[in-house]
Amino acid sequence: MNYSFELHESLYGEARESWVWLPKRVGENIQSGDIIKICHNDNSIILEARIVDKYFERRFKNKSINFDNAIFLNENYRVKLGLSTEGIDKEIKFQIQKTINPYNIYFKYFIQHPRAEVRLTCYLASFSICIGLISIISTLKFFFHWLLQHICNC
Repeated sequence: MNYSFELHESLYGEARESWVWLPKRVGENIQSGDIIKICHNDNSIILEARIVDKYFERRFKNKSINFDNAIFLNENYRVKLGLSTEGIDKEIKFQIQKTINPYNIYFKYFIQHPRAEVRLTCYLASFSICIGLISIISTLKFFFHWLLQHICNC
């Protein structure tokens, strides 16, 4: 779905987290905790959705923000969307969709994560899966070769 939001930077404590705060009006289609895809121009990101609540609004008590039309993204995701810090507090159009195939999307979610240790873990897990598959294939090859030798000898 296409939305137009006022872009704001995330809180300092959330600068390395992998979520976006969305206004309540998006909550009709997307719930807190859903993995979503956000597109802007030709760029896209995959991250966790969080819906703005009263607790979150109180954290911005000194600023005049229209929480019904605000989206809060950290710098990492703003850069990946092609938005600079100059785009802060400006109305920007986004396309937001809930992900349908979670398995492929989760891999992209972890690869795009702002924390280096999460990205590294994802790469190492992928490498381990590849090594495991190679091991299984070579074991099966050896087993079938052995089985054919014993069948032919009988």
